[in-house]
Amino acid sequence: MSEAPRNKIALSFLAHPDDAEFLCAGTLARLADAGWSVHIATATPGDCGSATMDRWEISAVRVKEAQKAASLIGATYHCLDEGDIFVVFDKPTVNKVVDLFRRVCPTLVFTHAPKDYMIDHEMVSLLARAASFAYGIPNVSEVPRPAGAVVPHLYYCDPIEAIATTRQPSVRRMAGITFLMAMSAAPRMPQVTGFMSDGHYQRA
Repeated sequence: MSEAPRNKIALSFLAHPDDAEFLCAGTLARLADAGWSVHIATATPGDCGSATMDRWEISAVRVKEAQKAASLIGATYHCLDEGDIFVVFDKPTVNKVVDLFRRVCPTLVFTHAPKDYMIDHEMVSLLARAASFAYGIPNVSEVPRPAGAVVPHLYYCDPIEAIATTRQPSVRRMAGITFLMAMSAAPRMPQVTGFMSDGHYQRA
C-alpha cells in the first residue's frame, strides 16, 4: 500500500476539452470527494471541433463547457491554447507545460497513453511525462518553484480505441482508491485501465 502524498493535488492534463470527461472523470470526482484539489488542463481549446463554426466560436463554446464540467466537481480548468492537430513536443510547448505544472504543483497526474489513435494525444503524453519529471528542478522555469514540488505519480488513461499496449493487469492502491493497472510495453510505465468503472476501484 502506498502512502498518500502530503499535498493532495491531482492534475488531468489531456489534449482536448471533453477528453477528461471521457477518460478519467469518474476518478477525478472520487478524488475530489476524498478531499483532493483537482485541476483539469487541456493543451487546446478544441478549435477544430466543429464543421460549421469557425475556430474562435467553437473554441469559446468548448472552453465554456470544460469550465462548467470542471466546476461540477469543484475542479479548476486550465487551457494552454495550442491548436488542434498542431500539438507538438518542442521547447516552447515543454516550457509552457512545465510552467503549468509549477503553478498547480501536482502530486498525481493523469494523461493520455503513450500509444493512442491521435497524434495530439501522444504528444500530450510526452509533454506530461517531461513536465512531471522536470517541474521541480530549480532552474527549469521562470515560474517560482513551489515548496511542495515533487515528481508526481503519473498514470496513463486507457485509450478510447483500446490499442493493445498493455500486459498483465495488476492492482495498486493510493490515496484511498484502488486502481486497476496494466504495464505498458515500456518497463516501469504504469497505465491505468478501466478506472471509469466502479468495479475497478473503491474508496477506503
